[in-house]
Amino acid sequence: METIFHYQSVPYVTTVGKFKDRISWVGNVAKGDASIAIQSPVMSDNGTFICSVKNPPDVYHNIPQTVLIVTERGLSFQLTSPVLLSIAVFLPSIVVLVLLLVRMGRKFGVLKEKKAPGYKKSSIEVSDEPEHPGTDSCLGKLRDWCMNCADTDEEDPY
Repeated sequence: METIFHYQSVPYVTTVGKFKDRISWVGNVAKGDASIAIQSPVMSDNGTFICSVKNPPDVYHNIPQTVLIVTERGLSFQLTSPVLLSIAVFLPSIVVLVLLLVRMGRKFGVLKEKKAPGYKKSSIEVSDEPEHPGTDSCLGKLRDWCMNCADTDEEDPY
């Protein structure tokens, strides 16, 4: 069994072995903490280790085995709950804001809307022709929806 660290009143750094120059003492004897830290772990550091704490003249005892598992670092960006919640709230809010700004711009004449030449049918007029040709596409349906919101027969209350 290889000794990787020794502490007796002061830490003694290991000069040989696979953890040479990579182990540092981070424990606190006054609090009963015998912790060490391993810098720059590599895959070959994987293994099972036994921590033996000896305090002469007390009886020697062994603490149960410690298993060290080294894995490769994952992605630095993780989709956490706050990030996911922010995306779920702000993205739809931005879309709604843009649609409202377009609607307000058309209503107050800041944005000119392109109207097809012709006449506008009254709300009670019945016709077999579509009011706006080319509404089969998704963009045409979106345009019609926006025009219905911006162009109503109701009078402005202001």
